[in-house]
Amino acid sequence: MATVLKQANRAEEAIDAIRSFRDRCPNEARESLDNILLDLYKKCGRTKEQIEMLQVLLSS
Repeated sequence: MATVLKQANRAEEAIDAIRSFRDRCPNEARESLDNILLDLYKKCGRTKEQIEMLQVLLSS
């Protein structure tokens, strides 16, 4: 769903969708979601969130 929203130039909505459902996904799926989320942050120019997320991922 997030990928479709991104392709429809609705990246902000895709970010909201991933963030709201990420906790319900198994750990195996979270890595893929995190990669998509990082890409969406980049597309939207949300570098602060991108950096914060990378720091969390690197520390775990």
